[in-house]
Amino acid sequence: YQTDLYDMVHEADEIYRTARAWRQEGRVEDAQQLIADNRDKLRHRGALGLARQQLGTIRAQKEQVTRSTSLSGEQKRARLDELQRRENRIAERVATRARADFN
Repeated sequence: YQTDLYDMVHEADEIYRTARAWRQEGRVEDAQQLIADNRDKLRHRGALGLARQQLGTIRAQKEQVTRSTSLSGEQKRARLDELQRRENRIAERVATRARADFN
């Protein structure tokens, strides 16, 4: 699910950046058409961005756990497993909701 999520984030961001660049170049009608053609994908952009941010936060937490000198190996494994489950739940939830609009 994480790969799907990041692919969707990339695609939605690319559409958004292209439309913005076209507007700045004066290609307003092209930008409007691009947005209209991809409205379903773009409506997920906020949720995808939030999920990306949450996954980044979890990744940072995982790094802290890994570097910790105060946790035992068992404690680290338990904490890392829980963080991985959180990552998976977030990615699955958002990717599942958005998938139909990206196929």
